[in-house]
Amino acid sequence: MTCKPKSHATLYEYIQGVEVDSLRTVEGRGRKKVHCFYRWMSGVPIRDGEDALKVNWFEITVASPSGGRR
Repeated sequence: MTCKPKSHATLYEYIQGVEVDSLRTVEGRGRKKVHCFYRWMSGVPIRDGEDALKVNWFEITVASPSGGRR
């Protein structure tokens, strides 16, 4: 399932300003390398309210060595 900030505002407010687990890797060989940035958090409420479903949130960003996103 995809959760965009606009459609799941509570989820993104919850992870905003807190330190989430993260990992950075460089993948590929020779000139064809990319930088991968992973972030994740477990038990995040998907919406506002006491009965909100708790989900595991994960984000990956892939960028070229010059910093451009792919």
